[in-house]
Amino acid sequence: MSRFPAILRSLLSYALAIMAMAWPALADAGEIAVVMSEDTAIYREVAETIRNRLEDSNVVRIVDASAIGSLKLGEVRFLVAVGSHAAQVVVASDHEAPILVTLLPKSAIDHLVAEKRRATDSRPLSAVCLDQPIERQLNLVRLALPTAK
Repeated sequence: MSRFPAILRSLLSYALAIMAMAWPALADAGEIAVVMSEDTAIYREVAETIRNRLEDSNVVRIVDASAIGSLKLGEVRFLVAVGSHAAQVVVASDHEAPILVTLLPKSAIDHLVAEKRRATDSRPLSAVCLDQPIERQLNLVRLALPTAK
């Protein structure tokens, strides 16, 4: 088993813990929209895990970022962005729901927060960072460029 699925499971646990804290306030209040950057296996796995871990999976709607317009204003009570493109789309949307951003590095999250401040967006924004240790990044460089010094 590779290390990435273990990291993914940890990130999902953190995201679900954040959502669990907000769950009582969200119950019977409307839909939770999980917005994916694109319909790929990793994003779909994250979205399905969120749906499956919540008690009432009927309130979880999974949509592609390009379909955010299909979410009715006022019916969505919590937005979960999975990936960078989804995060940008969700932050730029007219939805007033709190936002949870997942699967982004801290630098991308910092950039998003700065954009929100410039736009005077007062919606709550939480995030689960996907930062990799420098050792893992260097190992990737060594694998990609084995002859580089």
